[in-house]
Amino acid sequence: MNSIPKIAPKYLSLITTYKCTSACPNCCFNCSPRPKITATMTYDDMKNYMLQATNSFPSLGLVVFTGGECTLLYNDLIKSIKYAVGLGLKTRIVTNGHWAIKDDEMDKVIDDLIESGLTEINFSTGDEHAKFIPVTVIAKVTAACAKRKEFSSIAINIECSPNGNIDKKTFWADPNIEQLSVEEKKKIICLQSTWIEFRVKKAHNTSNQSHTFCLTNKQGCTSILDTININPNGQFLSCCGLSCEYSPFLKLGKIKENLKYLHNKRFDDIMKLWLYTEGPYAILKSISGSIPDDNKHICEYCHNLLTSRDNINRLLSISEEQIKHIMFNYTLRAKRYEKEIY
Repeated sequence: MNSIPKIAPKYLSLITTYKCTSACPNCCFNCSPRPKITATMTYDDMKNYMLQATNSFPSLGLVVFTGGECTLLYNDLIKSIKYAVGLGLKTRIVTNGHWAIKDDEMDKVIDDLIESGLTEINFSTGDEHAKFIPVTVIAKVTAACAKRKEFSSIAINIECSPNGNIDKKTFWADPNIEQLSVEEKKKIICLQSTWIEFRVKKAHNTSNQSHTFCLTNKQGCTSILDTININPNGQFLSCCGLSCEYSPFLKLGKIKENLKYLHNKRFDDIMKLWLYTEGPYAILKSISGSIPDDNKHICEYCHNLLTSRDNINRLLSISEEQIKHIMFNYTLRAKRYEKEIY
């Protein structure tokens, strides 16, 4: 498929470690204080990945440091953020906020992150997370970050459980958040989604809690093509993370190979183009005739699609006419993307 337009990546996501201060029983990454995958990125690893990515893709604009808990690699993380800023990249970390339990430690970490050049920070919370870091701590640190002019955005990802106590409404009602000014509140992006239990047969459905999320979970998956994801083992993943360790289809190879070559491999796979244009929900509906019109997380649809032998067999038998349809839709969308990014 050398002749088709190729999406230029916008984001670099470094899954720095699978070690975490928390041990949520159904963590999609199987993260914990003692993870099965013990590899972690060093400063030299992160520096090398960022340099390779920026040299290969001028389109790259943002690097995300995630995990596990990326702040466990504290000194290397701070140095890596500084290095990314020096390359002209915007920077974001994803954290559970464990370092904000004590006020003095919270203030020091915020100061260090600002001094390193970080401008975006994402906090993960929800009923499962709150067993280890109370949501009041996340509200406190969110407010502290919102008051600092150096941060352009603070995102809160709330993963909801059935009959849970934490959602967007309860978060915004926290006294720490309520006392913020209108301008400070504008920096906060509060997202709500389904808590996915990858290790049980059925994930939680939060259709009553998370109505707005269903507007996007049935669309195409952009990160399948526009993000360079690298795990602690140095593998290039065609996935932002949630399903990547459960399907070999999402692993493209080791970074020791040419980065541009690995990225371009994605476009030789009709399935990845289909996921990008229509998303896993539409694909499941197409190959099975009908599926429940529920409100699952997009990653759960993808997980169900790629880990079911029946679904894999159906995918292998799609018609030439269907392939032509996928290619046509992808080409149109890729051309629109090219206009947007350039």
